[in-house]
Amino acid sequence: MKKRLLSAILSLCMLLTMAPTVAFAAKKDRPEGATGITVASGEEGTTKTSDSVWYKIDTDTKTLTIGGKGEIPDYAYTSNATQLDFRQAAWYDQRNEIEHVVIEDGITRIGYLAITNMQHLKSIEIKGSNVMLTDGAVNNYDGNKNDDKTLTITVPLSVYQQNQMENKKWFTSSGENRQNVAPDPTIKFAISDAEKIASKYKEVLNSYKTDNPDSWDKATISKITTAYEEYETLPEVVKSALQGSVGDPLKALYDVAIQKRGWPDGAKGINIALKGFNGENKKIGISDTFWYLLNGSTLKLGGKGDFPYTGYDSSSATNGNLGFTRASWYNDRASITTVEVAKDVTALDYLNLTNLYKCDDIYLRNPDITLKDGAVCGYAGDENRKLTLHMYKKAYDKKSSTWYITNGKTEAANGQDPDPTISYSFLEAEDFETKYADLWSLSVSLTEEQKEKIKAAYDEYQTMDTVIRNQLMNTDMLSNGQTYGAKLLELYSLTTDGTVGKFPSTNNIYYSYNKETQTLTLTYTGNGTGTIPDYTEDNVPLANVSIKNVVVSGNISHIGAYALANHGDITVYAPLNTTLDANYAKGSTVNLIYSETQNFIDTYAQVWTLTGMVPARITVNGVDKNTAFTAVKNAVAAYKNLDSKVKTQLEKMKASNGSTYYQQLLKVTGANDLDNMTVISGGIPNGVDENGCFTYMDGIHWTLTKNNEGADTWTIRFDTDNGAKAALPDFGNSTSNTTATDFRNQPWYNNCLGDDFHNKITKTYLGKGITGIGKLGLTHFRYCTDFYFENPEGVDLAGYAFDYWGCFPTTFKPNVYLNSKSTLAVNWADDLNQGGDVDKNHTTADLNLIYTDALAFEQDTTFTSLWTMSEADAKTEANTTVIKNAMDTYGALTEKAKAQLKKDKCNGTDTYADKLLALAKAIGQAGQVGDIQYTISGDGKTLTVSGSGSLNAEMAESEWTAAKVSGIENLVIETPITVNAGALKNMTALKNVNAVRGVKAAGENVFPNKKNLVIYGYADVQNDSLESYAKANNIKFHLKELNILCIGNSHTEDYTTYMQSILNDVNADLNGTKVTFSRIVHGSRKIGLTQRYTGSNGNEVTNYSHESCIKDVVDKVKDPSKTSSNDVEGDYFKSLNPKDNTWDLIIIQDYRESCVGEETNRDYVFINHLRSAIQDLRTLQPTAQVAWFMDWLDTYDKDTSYENYSLNNYKLASEKNVAGNPDFIVAGATFNRTALTSYLGSVNNLEDTKPLHTSDTTKVSQLWRDGTHMSYETGRYLAGASVAAKVLTDVFSKEITFKDGTDFYSALSYNPNSKDTSVRQDWPGEFTPEIAEIVKASAKAAIDNPTQITKLSDYAADPILKVKDLVEKSTFSNMDWNNATIKTAIGKVLSQSQYKGATVASVNAAENTATVTLRYGYSEAKAEIKLTHKSNSSGGSSSTTNTVSASTASNGKVTMDKTTAKKGNTVTVTVTPNAGYQLEKLTVTDAKGNTIAVAKKGDNQYTFTMPDSKVTITPTFSKIENTKPSKTGFNDVASSAWYADAVQYVTDKGLMNGTDDNQFSPNASTTRGMLMTVLARYAGEDTTGGATWYEKGMNWAKAKGVSDGTNPNADITREQLVTMLYRYAGTPAVNGSLSDFSDAASVSSYAVNAMQWAVANGIVNGSNGKLNPQNNATRAQVAAILMRFCEMSK
Repeated sequence: MKKRLLSAILSLCMLLTMAPTVAFAAKKDRPEGATGITVASGEEGTTKTSDSVWYKIDTDTKTLTIGGKGEIPDYAYTSNATQLDFRQAAWYDQRNEIEHVVIEDGITRIGYLAITNMQHLKSIEIKGSNVMLTDGAVNNYDGNKNDDKTLTITVPLSVYQQNQMENKKWFTSSGENRQNVAPDPTIKFAISDAEKIASKYKEVLNSYKTDNPDSWDKATISKITTAYEEYETLPEVVKSALQGSVGDPLKALYDVAIQKRGWPDGAKGINIALKGFNGENKKIGISDTFWYLLNGSTLKLGGKGDFPYTGYDSSSATNGNLGFTRASWYNDRASITTVEVAKDVTALDYLNLTNLYKCDDIYLRNPDITLKDGAVCGYAGDENRKLTLHMYKKAYDKKSSTWYITNGKTEAANGQDPDPTISYSFLEAEDFETKYADLWSLSVSLTEEQKEKIKAAYDEYQTMDTVIRNQLMNTDMLSNGQTYGAKLLELYSLTTDGTVGKFPSTNNIYYSYNKETQTLTLTYTGNGTGTIPDYTEDNVPLANVSIKNVVVSGNISHIGAYALANHGDITVYAPLNTTLDANYAKGSTVNLIYSETQNFIDTYAQVWTLTGMVPARITVNGVDKNTAFTAVKNAVAAYKNLDSKVKTQLEKMKASNGSTYYQQLLKVTGANDLDNMTVISGGIPNGVDENGCFTYMDGIHWTLTKNNEGADTWTIRFDTDNGAKAALPDFGNSTSNTTATDFRNQPWYNNCLGDDFHNKITKTYLGKGITGIGKLGLTHFRYCTDFYFENPEGVDLAGYAFDYWGCFPTTFKPNVYLNSKSTLAVNWADDLNQGGDVDKNHTTADLNLIYTDALAFEQDTTFTSLWTMSEADAKTEANTTVIKNAMDTYGALTEKAKAQLKKDKCNGTDTYADKLLALAKAIGQAGQVGDIQYTISGDGKTLTVSGSGSLNAEMAESEWTAAKVSGIENLVIETPITVNAGALKNMTALKNVNAVRGVKAAGENVFPNKKNLVIYGYADVQNDSLESYAKANNIKFHLKELNILCIGNSHTEDYTTYMQSILNDVNADLNGTKVTFSRIVHGSRKIGLTQRYTGSNGNEVTNYSHESCIKDVVDKVKDPSKTSSNDVEGDYFKSLNPKDNTWDLIIIQDYRESCVGEETNRDYVFINHLRSAIQDLRTLQPTAQVAWFMDWLDTYDKDTSYENYSLNNYKLASEKNVAGNPDFIVAGATFNRTALTSYLGSVNNLEDTKPLHTSDTTKVSQLWRDGTHMSYETGRYLAGASVAAKVLTDVFSKEITFKDGTDFYSALSYNPNSKDTSVRQDWPGEFTPEIAEIVKASAKAAIDNPTQITKLSDYAADPILKVKDLVEKSTFSNMDWNNATIKTAIGKVLSQSQYKGATVASVNAAENTATVTLRYGYSEAKAEIKLTHKSNSSGGSSSTTNTVSASTASNGKVTMDKTTAKKGNTVTVTVTPNAGYQLEKLTVTDAKGNTIAVAKKGDNQYTFTMPDSKVTITPTFSKIENTKPSKTGFNDVASSAWYADAVQYVTDKGLMNGTDDNQFSPNASTTRGMLMTVLARYAGEDTTGGATWYEKGMNWAKAKGVSDGTNPNADITREQLVTMLYRYAGTPAVNGSLSDFSDAASVSSYAVNAMQWAVANGIVNGSNGKLNPQNNATRAQVAAILMRFCEMSK
């Protein structure tokens, strides 16, 4: 004691002696005479002296110096606890003596009013490079009284720029009205490090000279231009100081460099985002690749390659996004009328040209340039309302259909001009016009040289694309109004003697003739229109020319008689407005096609190749890849404006696919009629084909039908094909990478018949076969008033199934009609854009939910008379029958439907439920005991109770009589009441209890007939819940629902989506439980449980988190007026508010990484935040279990990180009886550079899985996304499989199986990409055999050993090695031995195995052997096979004869009825032991050592079937021991104990040992690993050695199929014990029954056959009429069962 006291005193003394030293250390760096500045103390009215910041006033130099470490605080006009009045500043009283202020390095901030009213201030010098000046740091209220009113501010450039000092926000003027008495100084800046800045540029000036530019390479030019352009960004205060020494000579270098670069004079590099640019900082550089030049009103752009991405300012720096307002020319946009893009530019990207609202022309000089989505943005509109895009045809064909972003304005408003009319001019035509410019002024007199040039021009014209010729012929005009094409034709006619010439007897009508196609083209080249006159039968023009086709130009208004006579079969293409004389083609058979018809067909050529409807947009990284939609949309719009004569032709003329053009239009639109459209229909898209047309999912379709609710309103109906069952799938929501399954692409949302077609829908029907609606299934139906779901079994509505963001007006609430058995996610009608404009957000509260089964009850005409019936009338026999029927119907309804009937009024006064109850009371079928109301069904077997309070024992003696309730078999409890002991004692026939949430049970023997009773209720972890009572009293309890809420980040969405897919395939019964999922998915990846952490810059960062959001919900539930900056008004509050939802299981997903921040910042202890969040969850949801899904526990590459942090958190969270710890944990793991991890259990398999992959990195990337993360899809599989396995196994306490009977893990091996209809299609992505094994191994590893890093090989065998083993063990005989036949034979073996996806890559056959390369998934292996017997070419038997031999054995012998046999023969073996010995084991093996099955025929006789190889028979004999039991030798096993003989037996046989020399521990449990070891010993295996005592036994059990080897340390149950024995015995046929045991139903499905076999063979006898299959097997029971099994097996 004295020693401890002395130690304490010494410690105190040390502290006391250290205190002055600390204070001195804080002050020792101050100059002599410096004093700590005065600061606020934190208490009103008191101050203190700072230990860290000092000041000194030198009266000689009149200088105030402030130094130290930290900030000069803010001052105020009035002091308070945290701020001083500025007049309390330590230097204020001497302010008028101060002329200079020096702020030493170390000061990081100058606060508000720090330098105030210094009337003679001449200079301020700031020495630190990182100093923030607050607004108003310098205050000049009293003015400047110096004669020279100049205030010089000397600062480093970094401080000048950081504070934008030129804006002078740091300086407060005395004010305009005080300038006479308190004038402001003239502020002059000096940059203290200007020479240091200059040295940076002088390095360039010293290195390069303008007199030797030939030696400059590209790097030199870049260095010079970068230096100058960076210099140009410096503040003027710096440049003015350095102009002569740096600016001018650097400009001279720059001018030469620009010339060397090949840029035009005056061109400058465009602004680009540098690395680290975040949209706010100054990291903007100058490109050395791309340039711009403003030449008057023309903006010229050039450079080599794709022009850099621009984007919105708000998009930060993603994709190098600079932001369009930072484009080099943006501030000059008002002067730009023309844009020229040079030929070396290969692409214009998003928002490159934005808001050029006076631009009329854009020239793209590169013939192959790509014009991407949104490259030109016209948000500001166009002042001149016109824009011409000049480009080459190739570029035009591949441009994005949405290259121009419109603003949708038709009139100028709000600073925006209307959209321009966009036209296109092909540069091929413009180039042609320029190339032959000297021809256009020629007339009749032509030289030979001119004629040759005209011919060359005409030949070139003829080879041009049709649209380019049309531009020349019909659009581009000379100054005289004549088109270039007409002029060319006129000139060419002067050079030819017949191919082109004037049409006879016409003015300015020329013809051209193509001999190859026999096509005559007639063109008028004058002004206005021209006519072809009448001819006579004897004077037919061009009578000797063979003509098949005639093309008439649009400006020929009339063709006279006989103009095209006597030409046989001809096709005439003439405009509608061209009049044709009745005899214009006398003697010719004419197929007249209007020019408008052919133009329509030619213009929309793409449409005629389509196979069906097309999506609105298919985009990749924002670029539209599908032009088909625009083509169809334009075709439909054009069709509607066609003349009826043209439409008639389109209805008759056929496209190349055999359909008429009109039929093709109907096919690609889904419409029934384009002019009088009343129906549109189609399927549900699931992709696109090679033409960009939709492909469809099977089994479901939709129909839009025009209704009469408005001028253009529609009803949509979804139905399944042929009565099938199907759900509307999830739809995507991407604007940058849009697929066919995006909600905006659905044909009822946007289609070729109208944008935003969804706005026309006023009614929606979903047929009986529709089982559910996926995410965004019904989106933006803003004017739809009613949704009718006709499925009588109800539907599943996913989260965001209805998304109404920014949609329906407040004038109505849409009605949603569905069956009350439907499952609705919490956020089924919420908006994905929550958090946007409040007036645009909608939730489930904005829709009226109406249950159709309740509505059917209300509208049932059988019950109509009841709603106005008096209680007196109710007692008639007929009415009593109706009332009882109504009660039975009402009783069969769901709780939700009943709730609606308790609200809906039946006669204006009573609700349907209240009225029915009153009538039931009148006829004695209902009553009330205390606060409890009850009704009895018409057949007297169902009692329904509701009300409040308790059912108690006194009720049983009052109105609650045995006479009334003795026949009750079903008890329905409709409200959360408490059932006390004795209340139900008269209900001796009770079989079922069906209760709502919250019902409690109090006391003992609450329910009679417990042995046969089943309670249907809800999960509730509270001690007085029905679930807890049932478990405590061994009453069978069925969950009615299991509502799971998963809280987490985007990974939660991934794994829950996958879990839902798994649940779709899990057996529907699951104890009759309907499992539903909901999610709260936070947007941030780093969504920790902690809300604040310190970032790398030292600033504290707010991070919305689960913990803080959940806490806010708790606070808001307690006080609804509470507000928060978190998402408390969104999904958190909606999901966790106990008034709205009750959860059975809440899984909170988080990873410790989110709490760490970074390696050097471990300020938060994760487990405390986890516990805090869980305690708040339990406050909100006290009945729920809370699980922690540990996802990605740390981010570091060292195993020590995993050990020290991740596992430590796991262990802390696993502690029992600790407030805030989860009910159970689903363990996660890290995927770092040394371990590919499952989300459940860590698998070291970068090395282990090398055999699973080729060296092809493109294939490996299917498993690895990069160095630190697993691939997205693999991660989803791992998480979903792991969580599902753990959660479902824990909740239901049984192994999960699938509808097709496969076990949980085997089902994972399905390939979802298979087109085989027998294979599940609902799991996304690629599920190769390797991934299947990883998923299976990971899930098993996590459940078995969640805190260990487990080798994959311990849990998963390489699939390709299994394939190899299968092939090598197969027999290949009686076949031609060559590569082809071997490949076929192996293919047959594989097709009949579980490895149907395996293939033979190659075969290399030798004489009787072959090397085969096998491929499975991404893996390959070589197998060696051999020919066992070659076929005899002379015929004869196809089977060979092989020998049968027996090995020599001690103590007995065997004889065979055959010494040779053919394949398939039966061989009988007779065993004869020597006296005193018995047969212990008989083994038959083939030539490869494989064991052949042996059947016991009778005493000492056995048989087997001969294989196609020789066999060896090996008997083993053992000595017959004295059957009388000897003493066991164990102190705890009495000779009279029922298990004494069994203990003696297993120890004598060496199957089991004692727990020590004298103890057997008969009542102790046996582990699974122990039984595996026992059976291995019984099979003759050596189980000694191995890393663990059970390792060899476990490996043997897995290899023989006795066990899957999992959970070796877990206690073995009775059903697991007999299952292993059953498998060891070879799973023989079963003919036993379990009907004699009262708990037979509790035997797990996988163990039923084994238990029947064990009972039938006397291995298991049961106890007191029970099998107790779930009980742990004691060592005594294991010994007894083993003895019976061994004796039976002899």
